[in-house]
Formats: sequence, C-alpha cells, structure tokens
Amino acid sequence: MDIEERTADLAATGARVDALVADRDRLHGRLADTAGAFHRVEAENQELRSITRAISTDLDERQHEIDGLAKERDVLLGDMEKQKRSLSHFDRVMSDVRRENENLRAAIDDYTSSQSWRITAPFRMVTSLFRR
Repeated sequence: MDIEERTADLAATGARVDALVADRDRLHGRLADTAGAFHRVEAENQELRSITRAISTDLDERQHEIDGLAKERDVLLGDMEKQKRSLSHFDRVMSDVRRENENLRAAIDDYTSSQSWRITAPFRMVTSLFRR
C-alpha cells in the first residue's frame, strides 16, 4: 500500500470517526432528553402517588362516616319500628274506647228516651233547683 491509499484510508477512517462522534453526540442528546423526560415522568408519578394517598385517606374517612351513618340509620329504623308498634297499640286502644263510647251513648239514649225517664223529668228538675 502506498501513501495515497493510506491517506485515502485514513481520510475514510476519519470520516467514519467523525460520523461516529456525531452519532455519539446525537445519542448523548437523546439520552439527555430521555433522562429529562424520565425525571418529569418520575415527578408526575410522585405527585400522582401523593394524590392517590390523599384520595385513599379521604375515602377511608368517608367510609368511616358512612359506617357511622349506617349505624345511626339502623338505630332510627329500630326506633321507628317501636313507634309503629306503639301506634298500632294506640290505634287498637282508641278503637276500643270509641266502641265503648258508642255503647255508652246508646245506653244513655236508651234510658233518656224511655217512658220512665220522661215521667221523672219534672222531679229531676225540681231536685236540681234545691241542690243549688
């Protein structure tokens, strides 16, 4: 090999080295961009983890509130059932009282409309005047 061929090989090798250096620099740039993107994604991931923890805590608190409200609802439903039973009992008692009242009114109507009641009416009036 003569000098010209070696010079040409050296020039070709230099061009390849320059191309490799350019590729290396381009890859370093892409690596830096990728690292920056990775750090941004990692920061967003941390922020999302923080938000997820806050949401989880909030959900736990709300579930605790729901559990408390469910217990309160159960107590109120129990009280409502007791009130319904009491009301049903009261309705039965009121029905009995109304029936008794109707029976007493019928008995009063019977004796006030009787002949003996009408005959003794003047005596009752005189007696009531003396009582005053």
